[in-house]
Amino acid sequence: MADDKPTLTEQIRAHLEWLLQEPQRSRLSPKLRHAIADELRPGRKLLKQQQLAAADQKTQLEIDAIDEIAERMRKNGELPDSGGIEKAALAEYADRLGIEAESLERRIRRYRERGWQELADTFRVPLDDPDIVRMRKEEDRIRREKSGRTRQAIRQKKSGQTPIY
Repeated sequence: MADDKPTLTEQIRAHLEWLLQEPQRSRLSPKLRHAIADELRPGRKLLKQQQLAAADQKTQLEIDAIDEIAERMRKNGELPDSGGIEKAALAEYADRLGIEAESLERRIRRYRERGWQELADTFRVPLDDPDIVRMRKEEDRIRREKSGRTRQAIRQKKSGQTPIY
């Protein structure tokens, strides 16, 4: 007789399943619906994490390819019409993929922001924590130096000197 009675966990599980059905579903916020679905179906959360990791890996490969194109343009002395070598390399790579440069740029920006958000979440600090802000600025400075977009490099180019990287 005691075996026929569902456990509390099964009762809660059944109630959560019921909440995900229409019309109750429309009364829940999307965030709450997703949290319930993730709790009920752990494989769903793992699948989302794997998909995000694969997308991040693809984006990192795209960033590397754009950096290679920019390096080739620097070596060949190519000067873009406007926007700098990084923008021109991004546009060239986007043309190869057959997508708009702006959408690729947004994808890369979101990828970088997500990385900083994950770091902040790991240490349980806000994204505007002084240490996170300092590290972001340092990374931006290093990226500018690598691409030759520092004030010193631009001045040296204008004066005809070879910039030191």
